[in-house]
Parts: sequence; structure tokens; C-alpha cells
Amino acid sequence: MKNPSFALAVLLAITTSGCGFGGQQFHGSYNVAGTVTIALTGQTTMTNPLSFTYRISEGANSDILISEIPVAGTPCTYPADVEGDVATLRPGTTCTLVQNGHTFTKTITNGIASLSGKAVQLNYSGNLMFTGEGKTYPGTIIQNATLTRVGK
Repeated sequence: MKNPSFALAVLLAITTSGCGFGGQQFHGSYNVAGTVTIALTGQTTMTNPLSFTYRISEGANSDILISEIPVAGTPCTYPADVEGDVATLRPGTTCTLVQNGHTFTKTITNGIASLSGKAVQLNYSGNLMFTGEGKTYPGTIIQNATLTRVGK
């Protein structure tokens, strides 16, 4: 290369933006404490405690992936982009869960994960489609959770 300072600038741009090394401070396994509130239009609103763990790892097309690891079933994974100690979940991310013959499809509209020491405050909201007993109901979902790191 003819201009070494240009090469250094390109290297810095690649390693400090977008995908790649951003968000390593979030990486690890976490226990969760918190609640999820589901409101089905014209039906019911229910709030339940969360009962799964989380894994945060490097993303391929995002800085990090935040994965809910349920006791049984397929995990939901949310790509997020990191700036400092705050990760923003990507709006429009969907996840479908099938449980006891019922299908839940959630679409994230907004969400933030904030790191403080070994804990992450993860709050998100979104739209929900619930299908069960031959009927489909639209609704909303709000999750407020504190994740406590248990391993890297």
C-alpha cells in the first residue's frame, strides 16, 4: 500500500464498527429473573415469571446474539448492535415457539440490553400472534428481565 495511514484508518474502521469484535463484554451464560406480560386483544392479560436461561454470543450479522434457552424447545435468538455497554435489539426480529399444542409468534418492536458489572438489564416489547384450539389472537408482549452472569 502506498499510504500506510490510510491502511490503518481502514483497519480501525473494520474492527470498531458493525459486526466483529463489538460486544465481547456481554458474552456469557446468564440466569434470569423477571416477568413477561402478554396481552391478547379482546381476551386476557397475564404476567408470568421467566423460567429459562440466556446465552449471549458473537453475532454473524450483528455485534451480538441474545438467545433465550428454554427448558424444552427451540431457543429464540435476537440480534443486537452494541454501543458501549448498551445493546439495541433489532426491530422486526421474529421467533415462533410451540408449546402444548399452542403457537406463539413474537415480533420485537424495540428492546435494550444494558450491561452493568456482571448483570444485564434486558427489556423488550413487541407484537404477538397466539394460535390455539383453532383460533388466532393478536396481542402484545413485554419482557422485563435481569440477567446475572454465571459463566463466560
